[in-house]
Amino acid sequence: MRTLCPNKSVCGSCTLSDLPYQDQLNYKLNEINNFIKNKDLGITKIKKIIPSPQTDHYRNRMDYAISYRGEVGLKQKGKWWKIIDGHTCFIADSQIEKMFFTFRDWVKASDLSFYDRRSHLGLLRYVSIRSTTLGETMVTVVTNPPMDKKEENKFLQKINELKNKSKVTSLIWGINSSLADTSTSEKIIPITKRDHIIENINSHTYKITPNSFFQTNPYAAKILQDHVNTYVKEQKNNTLLDLYCGSGFFTIGAGQYAKNLIGVETIQEAVDDANWNKKQNNITNINFLHNKSEEINLNKTKADIIIVDPPRTGLTKNLIDNLMKTDIRQIIYISCNYQKFADDAYLLSQKYKMKEIRAIDMFPHTPHVEIVSLFTN
Repeated sequence: MRTLCPNKSVCGSCTLSDLPYQDQLNYKLNEINNFIKNKDLGITKIKKIIPSPQTDHYRNRMDYAISYRGEVGLKQKGKWWKIIDGHTCFIADSQIEKMFFTFRDWVKASDLSFYDRRSHLGLLRYVSIRSTTLGETMVTVVTNPPMDKKEENKFLQKINELKNKSKVTSLIWGINSSLADTSTSEKIIPITKRDHIIENINSHTYKITPNSFFQTNPYAAKILQDHVNTYVKEQKNNTLLDLYCGSGFFTIGAGQYAKNLIGVETIQEAVDDANWNKKQNNITNINFLHNKSEEINLNKTKADIIIVDPPRTGLTKNLIDNLMKTDIRQIIYISCNYQKFADDAYLLSQKYKMKEIRAIDMFPHTPHVEIVSLFTN
């Protein structure tokens, strides 16, 4: 038995890491098929999982919590208030691992107060580190709002000292006043000139900003995008509607294969990034809308193909109802939660036929897997 994680007994992130990689794939395949076979979807079995091209150091984002004692690392399994001090992760990109220690040392030596998750007092909450295959890095130091001007000035002094000695592409101060224990920032203050980093997937350029979602495994993301485009190519001169489009990962990728494309996203920052991506990639046949996917009149879009890539909670009842009332040639459903996917697929199968389902291992060493499926009318 191999042990890649020195803290596996207390960290719950990579629960399959003791298994050889092929055994991990076999385990996931069996789990997925157990859910599918009981749903009467027309397809009872996935024959294989497409492996990730890279299984270690693939993850391009890590959020490290800061404890009230100044410990910096990942949280202990089942103990949200306890931090594994100094614990990086072998699935994190190597750039992130190296940068982690620089920022951990800075936190401990900063003479700034640390956030207490019980009392909700203290300044420093999280250090979020992101990287790209182009060698760019972004660090967001997430804090409580400063108590007063003195604390604000002290923090700015310390973080600017850090900027001058670190080699980070983009350094961000993120402020989060919420009681929720999250690394998301309500207010973004760039410390460096750059407020973003750049990734390239399948010859397309993507802007990544502090709060934006981006595929966490860029190596397998290329495969995922290719499989989606395989389905898009089946319909000639089509209109494609991409719901929950985020910053346009699938919309941009499919730009050359569809006549017209519409991306719908509820977060304005993501829509802004998507429009930047569209311009940067010289794509003129995409229109990004700031709206809830559930509120879009599907018939008015005249879409031939709909892509849905919802959060882990799956499709909402309203959206499923709308899809059932609309005659769409193809629905491409992408999911990182195969249990919820199976539930949604059963509902969709009352009108649409599930023609194909594929599994891609976007998350080696974890129980998670990405599903790509094609429904036809």
